[in-house]
Amino acid sequence: MSRLVLLAGFAFRNLMRQKRRNILLGAAIAFGTMILILANSFSRGITDTLLNKVVVRLTGHIELAISERARPQNLVIRDKAKYLDLLKKNIPEIREVRESIGILARAIGNGKGENAMIYPMDLGDGSNFKKHIDADYLLSRAQSGSIEDMLSTRYENPVAIFVDKAKALRVNLLDTLKIRLKTITGQEQSARFTVVMLLKPTSFFESNAIFVPLNNLKALRALRTNETGSLQVVLNKITSPDAVKNLADKVHALLHPGIAALHGNLSAHGNEAPITVAGLTQEYKKNAFVTRSISLIEGEYPRDNTTDAVMLSAQAAQMLDVSVGDTVTIRFKTIHQTEPAERNFTVAAIFSKSPLEEVGAFLPEAAFYKAWLQDFPEKPLLYEKSIPAEWKNLLAPEFRLLPRTTNLDELVKKQQDLRKTNFYGPAIDVRTMYETASHALELEKVLNLITFIAVLVIFFIILIGVVNTLRMTIRERTREIGTMRAIGVYAKDVRNIFILETLQLAFIASLVGFILALLAMLALSAFTIDTQSALGILLDKKHLYFVPHALDILRNIFVILVIAGVTAYFPSRRAAQLDPAAALRSYE
Repeated sequence: MSRLVLLAGFAFRNLMRQKRRNILLGAAIAFGTMILILANSFSRGITDTLLNKVVVRLTGHIELAISERARPQNLVIRDKAKYLDLLKKNIPEIREVRESIGILARAIGNGKGENAMIYPMDLGDGSNFKKHIDADYLLSRAQSGSIEDMLSTRYENPVAIFVDKAKALRVNLLDTLKIRLKTITGQEQSARFTVVMLLKPTSFFESNAIFVPLNNLKALRALRTNETGSLQVVLNKITSPDAVKNLADKVHALLHPGIAALHGNLSAHGNEAPITVAGLTQEYKKNAFVTRSISLIEGEYPRDNTTDAVMLSAQAAQMLDVSVGDTVTIRFKTIHQTEPAERNFTVAAIFSKSPLEEVGAFLPEAAFYKAWLQDFPEKPLLYEKSIPAEWKNLLAPEFRLLPRTTNLDELVKKQQDLRKTNFYGPAIDVRTMYETASHALELEKVLNLITFIAVLVIFFIILIGVVNTLRMTIRERTREIGTMRAIGVYAKDVRNIFILETLQLAFIASLVGFILALLAMLALSAFTIDTQSALGILLDKKHLYFVPHALDILRNIFVILVIAGVTAYFPSRRAAQLDPAAALRSYE
């Protein structure tokens, strides 16, 4: 160790003897290091803005979404409490679970209309805004107005809006907006909103948003207490994209669909009988097992898309005194209201005996899910242990579980495949921000490619500079090398002195480059860039945004030192191999 310290001292002394040449080479290395750190920090800044400030706001880290009638854009969860409980019990890392019912709508201000994204904000009861992420979001961007007014009954549908959007719509604080939006059933409706908060955007992506209290938006979209759009999980700490994906895989593995059913009472002609109704999947009439098991006494099998036809067992028909063509009413308890729901059906067929002990009536898929989803039953499933295995794929499932995907293209393909099935029931998808925002990650890859090119440039700067500098140094110090060898200095020590000189120069230059990079970040981020162009994706709060990362900086400096050391090795070894006598005779 003492030998290495001694050699390092000689190397540093020699470094100071050739200041002009070393300053020029060091400046080149410092500049390259500065560019490399700036590129890395800028890349991380854009990724942080896109993923952690935009995408997480839109989708959460993990999203559990349920679509109906094979329409991926029509997201609605009928039994919110069940899935909330599933998420909270199995993901201890949860910070918050948000209800996502946002929708693209048309906003009309003072003689000006524009499209806008309407987002719900869960502000609680207003007693403690600090507990709510959404409240913190609004307060961090508030320019004027009061967050308390978002929950005030003094105003008609209070909203918060960004100043850029307010300017485009020609509205100010306490002005009125009219917004046209769709309910979950697809009906168009208009409502009046009062602007009670003006917000200043921190990124290009925010300005198009209008924020509405969660309960207000649920009422406008005709969502009941136990219903929501999708559930978005925001985690406390993210260690890596793989950690988020693993949690999503865990949730996906916990979802096992049961067999859906309606348990209630069937009535007709003043008669009433308990009944369990099951649904038959599409094209059931083409399945010989079904037609053989459900043997008709009278009537015909209803079509798949029929929404008001039922098949009754002979026993149920006899108890109600009904025949084909009569109307029957089923009443069943729901999770949404205290009074039982009622649905009327026309008897399309009567079969001899139910093939399933528990089931007394069958509905085609369209009719079954229309009743089962719209008035979600308190008891929604069949007792599966009593169902023969051959029937389990023929009866309407509680939901269809969609496969996990890894990127946006796969997600789109999955949704296209779902649409082709024309499935009337609910389809569950578990996805992460890294799938819905995979294109944003592609942008990061492009930026990392730019960084890699910067590394190559630095490599050639160091390679050419070190080789030329060492060649000139060795030529000038040939007699000195001969003298050292003549007095007994080992060849490997001569080699190591030159390598240590190069490493010391590279290390000092890298530190200078690091300091210059920090100063450049401070200078560049001080400029305000007011733009609504695509350049906005590079900005945060209208400033260039850099996120220097310690591991990235250390890795970059290490790479530069390795390149410098490897480059210096070969000229240094050649210098150490000089013949001492020949070196002493040199007059260079």
